[in-house]
Amino acid sequence: MQTLLRIEDRVWEEVLLEGEEPVALCRCVLPEFSRLEGRAQDRMNRFYRHGEERFQRWCRTALLRRAGALRREARAVSHPFAPWEVSLTYAAAPPEGETLEVALLYRREQGGQVLYADRQALRWDLKSGFPT
Repeated sequence: MQTLLRIEDRVWEEVLLEGEEPVALCRCVLPEFSRLEGRAQDRMNRFYRHGEERFQRWCRTALLRRAGALRREARAVSHPFAPWEVSLTYAAAPPEGETLEVALLYRREQGGQVLYADRQALRWDLKSGFPT
């Protein structure tokens, strides 16, 4: 019997400013699971909520410092500065039996140019809520 799974998006967005100027546009879209067994659902949702919290903290600290420093360097020599666009999103494949693969996709862009991209996938056991 296949698990009745429902996935909704949890969305967080923030424009990070240095002074009055935007230096980074951050967006995080991660899954929120429902219709799973209690513990499995709790484990999986807790994992992605923790990931969202870490991403937010990273954006507001390390990313803001680095983007702000680059903006100051650009301004010091009268160059324009385009804010970074940073995103952490996911892609979920259709469940295969009692497993589900969820890929996390990270991108950092500036002025339409991709500076960095990464993809990491986890396969989840939908009965236990643990990665396989």
